[in-house]
Amino acid sequence: MLVFSFVFFIGCQPKETEIPQPDPNECASFQARSEIQDIMNKTAEYARKRDIDGFMKSCDYSLILESNEKADSNRVIVKDTLRKDILLSWSVITEFVQINMWIDSLKLIAPDTAEVFTNQFFHRKFSRSNGLSGEDDIVSTQAHREVWIKRQGNWKQAKIKELGGYIYVNGLPYKP
Repeated sequence: MLVFSFVFFIGCQPKETEIPQPDPNECASFQARSEIQDIMNKTAEYARKRDIDGFMKSCDYSLILESNEKADSNRVIVKDTLRKDILLSWSVITEFVQINMWIDSLKLIAPDTAEVFTNQFFHRKFSRSNGLSGEDDIVSTQAHREVWIKRQGNWKQAKIKELGGYIYVNGLPYKP
């Protein structure tokens, strides 16, 4: 019995010449995640610089955003609408204190299509509305389910669904 166990144990060991091969799907997912995260980092930097053309580079011409805000419930938000909304928002932002965007998870649906769950953290200062002097300190988070597609070698956002987040105004929870 001892001899059989020893022979069985030796037979189960990988041969010295066998090199484990990486899973091609894992490699492709890792590559997509790296490329998309790089685009998200650049997008955050474009926001800091208020470079709308750079910011919009990550958006495909077919982009559709599903907002979770009540005011947007009957709006179709396409790339041009998003651009206008961002410019309007930027017009009252006096300072971008911190912007972070990251991938929580990514699943390749096809070699050129990825489902990506992301999170965002924005810390900004806004000028007060209604002619009031001073600034409001706004911190917001937002989770997304995004569909990214690869066109001509470049990843682009095709669909964004806002999943929710938090807003704090001057350190207090904001309730619309």
